[in-house]
Amino acid sequence: VIFDLRPGHSMVHTLLDAGLDTYMLDFGAPTDKDRDITVEDYVTDFIPNALSKLRETTGRQGASLVGWSMGGVMTALYGAIYGEEAGLKNAVILGSPFDYSRMWPLNMLAGAFVEPMRALLERVGNVPGEVSRRGFMLMAPFGTLTRYWALLQNYHDREYVAAWETMGEFLQGFLDYPQEAFLQSWMGLRSLRAP
Repeated sequence: VIFDLRPGHSMVHTLLDAGLDTYMLDFGAPTDKDRDITVEDYVTDFIPNALSKLRETTGRQGASLVGWSMGGVMTALYGAIYGEEAGLKNAVILGSPFDYSRMWPLNMLAGAFVEPMRALLERVGNVPGEVSRRGFMLMAPFGTLTRYWALLQNYHDREYVAAWETMGEFLQGFLDYPQEAFLQSWMGLRSLRAP
């Protein structure tokens, strides 16, 4: 989990050390039976249910949400729909894809391959995590090369190498993406093509 990578590199530990009660919402790894889960399910069902359970457990009415990547998009959507009335104190959003026009070449591919993608997913089901990982690599092709170059330059620094390995493990562990939620994202990419 990106929020708790390893000792010394943990947002969870940092928040706890600052005296903040910290809870993590894990949606789990989608299976084939989850292929119909939509973005709306996450935003209007899963997150509200988790916050309700949090209020029941802690007795507190307000909470701050921190979301990374698609979790940040879901946090923003939750805030836009429910906001302060639902006890949302703060929304912290990290590394989230809000401007799909900057996601070249994925936005270009999405515009050209909506129906083929839909047909493929009808046969395959959820999008394998490896596909998401490769998509991000496609957006930053030199990132892989510079990542290895940086490792070569810092191979003598044990802390650097440990952090490099941790990120490598994280990047290898992308979860599958529910089919319907992916198609919704893909349609969003289609509607905002790069100039």
